Amino acid sequence: MSPSLWQLLIVLALVILFFGKNRLPALGNSMREFMRQLKSEKDGRGDIDLTEQTRKNLKDREDS
Repeated sequence: MSPSLWQLLIVLALVILFFGKNRLPALGNSMREFMRQLKSEKDGRGDIDLTEQTRKNLKDREDS
């Protein structure tokens, strides 16, 4: 069941009231960057930064 036009307008009005019209562009940019990172992680192109403890744990699991 998809949302109707009135439901979308109500959600948009609540977002504008909550964040204010001046902060909406920054919120949109943040969401766009988040979606870009999420897509790159899903595609397997994301950078993985493992700490030394995590590397040690992974090595221990492989050894056992």
